[in-house]
This record gives sequence, structure tokens and C-alpha cells, in this order.
Amino acid sequence: NKVEIHDRLLLLDAPFTAAPRKLADLKDRYDSIAWGRDDAAIVTSRWWMTRHETRTLVNPGRPDAGRVLISRSSQDRYGDPGEPMFARNAAGEPVMQFTADGKAVLMSGPGATPKGEYPFVSRLELGDGKIKELWRSEPGVYELPVAFADAAATKLVTRRESQKAVPNYFLRTMGAKTPKPLTAFADPAPQFAGRSEEHTSELQSRLHLVC
Repeated sequence: NKVEIHDRLLLLDAPFTAAPRKLADLKDRYDSIAWGRDDAAIVTSRWWMTRHETRTLVNPGRPDAGRVLISRSSQDRYGDPGEPMFARNAAGEPVMQFTADGKAVLMSGPGATPKGEYPFVSRLELGDGKIKELWRSEPGVYELPVAFADAAATKLVTRRESQKAVPNYFLRTMGAKTPKPLTAFADPAPQFAGRSEEHTSELQSRLHLVC
């Protein structure tokens, strides 16, 4: 239906006896919200028919009209900006992690390209929605961002693997070339090392059904 507003988000403050306050009006359908600070949360809305996606910065403490940070097609995998990274707050709840200067949200994504996926970490500016890439997995390995180990976002925990190396966790100092290994897990199935599609006919399996 062609209407101006499809969904409205409301806030109800504790002890939940007052009237609800409007947080945001959405032209598309509500999808999700990533909470951050009292002055910053990101609402994602989508319209299925057009695959349009909007990410709007809202102010939970002092709700206003909000500011559109990202407007894109949800099917554009190569242009996917990723999702906010999270850290635990004082209450133990996951909230968006901000850069040290507080002006941007840290993002991570799969990093799809014509040559494969190269996961990345970036910063999404709250002021104008611009995105700056901070790190990306290098060719030849698949290194996935897990979380930052510090509030200043200078040390990144990743999960790294390749065709010859089994998945292990590493600590990467932002800007440094070589990460520090945190784990040394062995290959759980070394008998399959070096196997390729041309060897699949050599492998045998037996299935037992118990009724």
C-alpha cells in the first residue's frame, strides 16, 4: 500500500506507567534495531518488493526525525556494508561498539567480491554515513573478525584458516601485518588432508540406521 508511514517504533520508560514516546516512523517495514548509547541506535527497515534497505540513526534519549546513514539494495552483496560489532556494557548486555573518538560505529561483514569472500572491519561515520575500511582478510586465507579485545578497538580477535591451515584464533593489532596466535588446534581429521574432488571416489562410508 502507498502510505507515508508503514511502521512506528515506540519507547516505554520504566516503571512503564507513563504514555509511550515515539522513537521513529519508518517508510518501510521494521527489520531490527542495534542499541548503542543513550544518543545512538541504528534501526534497519526493509521493503521486500523492491529489496530496499534503510539504516537510520535514532536518538533514544531525545527522539527526533533520525538520520538515514545507509540506503541500499539488500541484494547488493558486493556493496554490503556489514553489521555493527558488539561489546558488553556494564549490565552485561551487547551494545554497538564505537570507535575511540565516539564518532563512528565499528562494522564487520563477509566482504563478498567476484573473487570470493574477504571479511572486513570498517567504521561507519555517524555524522554523514560514510564508511572507511580499517582491515580486510588477505588473499589465500579466510580470516573472520570475532570481536575487539579492548575498548579502544586496537586489538582484534579473528578466526583464521586456509586450505592448509585448520581454523585457529588470532590476536591482530590493527595496522600490524602479522597476527599473534591464540590457539593451536590440531586438524581433527588429518586423514583427509590433501584430498580433493578427484579423490572422493576413494572414500567410503557406512550408514547404520537404528529403528
